Amino acid sequence: MTGRTTRRLLTLLAAAASLGAAVAVAYVLGGTSWGTGIESSAADAVSGWRDGVWRLLRGGFGRIVPPFVLVLMAVLIVVTYRRDPRAALFGAVVAAGANLTVQAFKAGRLPFPPSARSSGEALLSGHVPLVLSAALLAVLAAPAAARRWVSALAVLAVVATLAEVVVSGWHTVGEAVAPVLVFLAWVLLADVVTGGARRRQPCR
Repeated sequence: MTGRTTRRLLTLLAAAASLGAAVAVAYVLGGTSWGTGIESSAADAVSGWRDGVWRLLRGGFGRIVPPFVLVLMAVLIVVTYRRDPRAALFGAVVAAGANLTVQAFKAGRLPFPPSARSSGEALLSGHVPLVLSAALLAVLAAPAAARRWVSALAVLAVVATLAEVVVSGWHTVGEAVAPVLVFLAWVLLADVVTGGARRRQPCR
């Protein structure tokens, strides 16, 4: 077994572990008394923050962000492709795979543990993988000189999205965290499929 084959195998195992972790997190937080206690405590802790700016975000965030981010991702894929087709393919595979997988879980087309909701549904956050995908594509598209700052802004956008979907009451903690692990699984899978972006030349 060559070193390259070993690396691919380990990456595939890591992707499977990340997807398994998403399922485990959802099960623990939604299907055990300890986990539902954490979810209840978190909901109580942020319930008083749902006025003011959070109420404004709750009303407009869900409607405005998805179409904006989808257009932004398309633009970033084109920009990245002009500089490095391999990196563009990597980003596109991650974005498509992560978002379609989360939507399949959310729609019940793929089995997934129920959340801590009283209905028992697993309504995973669709905003989280969208913003994660846009953040990744923004970093891939950024010139080398600006990549550090773009990365910092991307992290802030992701953290703000995670906070917003929980504080607004749209999603439980498990429904917000699980898509992050699904996204990570697709980053690893895309690295195997496309060779990743590791050979990308510095942008000028």
